Amino acid sequence: HSGAPPTVVADDGDDLSLIRLLFEMSQQSCKLSIIGIANTVDIVRRISTYPNYSSSDCKHGGSDKVIIQELVFKPYSHQQLKSILKQRLTISTQHGKEEGRFQDAALDLACRR
Repeated sequence: HSGAPPTVVADDGDDLSLIRLLFEMSQQSCKLSIIGIANTVDIVRRISTYPNYSSSDCKHGGSDKVIIQELVFKPYSHQQLKSILKQRLTISTQHGKEEGRFQDAALDLACRR
């Protein structure tokens, strides 16, 4: 036992019900590190509406405080998405799948959405 608090990773944090439950647990008696993965960029603002949260918690930290660190990753461009899809399709054709399943124009359309 290292003494470090357990870490919970919650994917699809856009649905805040689980994040809220974990947040409330970490405010009670147990110490908990929470990593929330979300598609929206306003998750920190939405969390700040929770009871027991104050902006001073974020600034000062401490053993019983909430410390929020936000990492924002830029979305892929349509060209990057197309490159990833082409790479994955190439790998799948190497494993016996039908080659040339998608036309280039179809990939372009899908990646621009």
